[in-house]
Amino acid sequence: GAPRAEILSRYEAPRGELVHFIRTNNSDRVERLDIRTPTLANWTSVAVSLVGENLADIPVVAAAIDPCLSCTSRVTIVDREERRTTVTTLDDLRAYGIRFYREREGR
Repeated sequence: GAPRAEILSRYEAPRGELVHFIRTNNSDRVERLDIRTPTLANWTSVAVSLVGENLADIPVVAAAIDPCLSCTSRVTIVDREERRTTVTTLDDLRAYGIRFYREREGR
């Protein structure tokens, strides 16, 4: 098996920094594998940009970071006032944004 070791690999990918962490433990199996995709790191800027904005604006602001959607197919919406969280897909959120602005404009 692989000797006991920890390996950290960081490199610049097209969307930003990609990080892999691997821990082996003298066996033929990996003990731990963590991957942090660039999209994960870039979501922070989206969260900051959306403070005080409409929920319907999320798809447009999120598109600005060119997210890898296969890396992040769901989002968690946190309602601080209601102390409630909801998990939704980006497709559902996009559809909500379209409905929100159509209704707002009376179309």
